[in-house]
Amino acid sequence: LRALPAAGTGHGLLRHLNPETAPVLAELAEPQIEFNYMGRFGHAEDADWSYAPEEDAADLDADPDMPMSHALTLNALTEDRPEGPRLAAHWSFAAGLLTEDAVRDLGESWFRALEALVRHAETRD
Repeated sequence: LRALPAAGTGHGLLRHLNPETAPVLAELAEPQIEFNYMGRFGHAEDADWSYAPEEDAADLDADPDMPMSHALTLNALTEDRPEGPRLAAHWSFAAGLLTEDAVRDLGESWFRALEALVRHAETRD
């Protein structure tokens, strides 16, 4: 949990490029939830490029007229801030399938679970 395995290069390999697993996984239904970890971004003053400071870095909405590929999309990234790293998350959903309240509840549950994992990782046995 402390680092993304192989810098994220394994994304999609099992489903699309592995000759042993691709045919098996191709038979399965497409997922209804999409998760994108966009990576870790340093403090804006330390980088050659950064997003506009008045914008939320995880706010990655597509054109509203474009059909969604999944019922729910979560784009997350880590922002290095002076007070320490901050996880930012942006949730997009198909309003015809999910309600804003349901997605908000899911997001709050997701952050509570992540906080529990952090507390567990910080404890020493």
